Amino acid sequence: MEGVSQLPWNPALRPIEDFHQSQYSVTTGTKNVECVTTTAVVTRNIMNEYLANLSGKTPKTDLTVDSYVRWLDAMADGGRQYRTPSTEPATKILGIPIYDSAGWMHPKNQMLATLNQFKSEFQTDYGCSYTVDQRSRQSYDDIGAEVREGNLVIIHLMKDPTTKAQLWIGGSPHTLGPVIKMDDKEITLLDTGETSKTVTMSKEQFMKQWGRSSNLRTPLLRWMPDWLQLKFPFYDAYTAPRTMTVITPDTGWKVAGLS
Repeated sequence: MEGVSQLPWNPALRPIEDFHQSQYSVTTGTKNVECVTTTAVVTRNIMNEYLANLSGKTPKTDLTVDSYVRWLDAMADGGRQYRTPSTEPATKILGIPIYDSAGWMHPKNQMLATLNQFKSEFQTDYGCSYTVDQRSRQSYDDIGAEVREGNLVIIHLMKDPTTKAQLWIGGSPHTLGPVIKMDDKEITLLDTGETSKTVTMSKEQFMKQWGRSSNLRTPLLRWMPDWLQLKFPFYDAYTAPRTMTVITPDTGWKVAGLS
């Protein structure tokens, strides 16, 4: 890609960085809050301020991750469409935990349901909202094109595994964003998985993590090259490689009914 892709943002609104919440700074009383839930809430707050300004109305109060999780947990199975309850027991094979979904919001279904629920609320409150589109096997330039258009791009990637359970899917899943700026050398994103507000990664580092498969695999082969590991095809435990969730906000001319 040529030049810098910078997210255009109304200077009358709070900077994107100011919406940051850390997944490690709050607890529900049962366990830490994870990145997908936190990123979804942060995205809601960004769109809340944007759409309130667009409609000329007073924005609703920011949602905190802690309060949102407590509300979902209180719904028990009723909140499962948005997030697995914090008390969910881990899935085990031969006594070994292979998948701990407690407190997780899955990006392929639950996060989309959450963002669409927020979208519906905004349409009712402000008369305008946004669209949500999740795409896989995208390119680095595809991200830049969306950022230049003023769309929020949420990224789903796989870091190196840090626990035995993560060996089953080949890495540590992480969701972060939106993308704030990028060029042909590096990319800067809001990151709820960091105590600092943003993270800047080289293009090479980013593409390695963004392009990593989350197929189920045999952990006993973990020292083998990724392409030689025995995997269960056609099923991505987290997201398919190079997946991004794009939030496209309404604009003034659409709200005015001139589209």
